[in-house]
Amino acid sequence: MRYRGVHPAAPDRPGRLRLAVLALAVPALSLLSLAGCGGEPAGRPAGTAGPAPAGGAQPSPTAGGATPGGTAGTPAATIDPCLVGTWIEVSYESVIDLSGLDLPPARVRGAGRTLTFRADGTELVDYGTGVTYRDGAFEETASGRTEFRVTTGAGRLSFAPLVDGTRFEYRYDGEVVGSTQGTWNPAPVAYTCSGDTMTQAIDDSYSAEYRRG
Repeated sequence: MRYRGVHPAAPDRPGRLRLAVLALAVPALSLLSLAGCGGEPAGRPAGTAGPAPAGGAQPSPTAGGATPGGTAGTPAATIDPCLVGTWIEVSYESVIDLSGLDLPPARVRGAGRTLTFRADGTELVDYGTGVTYRDGAFEETASGRTEFRVTTGAGRLSFAPLVDGTRFEYRYDGEVVGSTQGTWNPAPVAYTCSGDTMTQAIDDSYSAEYRRG
């Protein structure tokens, strides 16, 4: 998942695989981890591009496919009209640093969260009772929902949490190695929106695709 702006600290490795997931915030993350970075919870393993709230204002799509949100030099709307509505995550991929567990980075994949953008410039990210992202023996499960205030500009979405109700749990080989309440990283997320398809990305650390619900 891996939301942008606040980076989580890398996990420590006390004793067996018991991991102290530190809810530290350091300026400038990837997400959303979240995001993504774009929107990534502080406290998840560092280097993740985690769950990003997703979105951003953009001009009307041009012929030939999706267009990037927003245009440099053009005033951003409160929210891109293309984004308003409900979106279902159909693919998600992000990188998580597991050096605190003496393991190589994990590139978790999965799908299932729902994003709802409203015309008033708010967004609801909903994981329901739980959505799990995996890479081999490592799993990250998110549950609950968080509401954000979103703004757009220059092809990116920026956001700030309003009501945080998301919990993250981390497992390795089936054993719980850490958990945290989501503290989101507000770094901006690049996106495209065209018709019933939306994508989000942060360099090579986070990418996701959504279909209109």
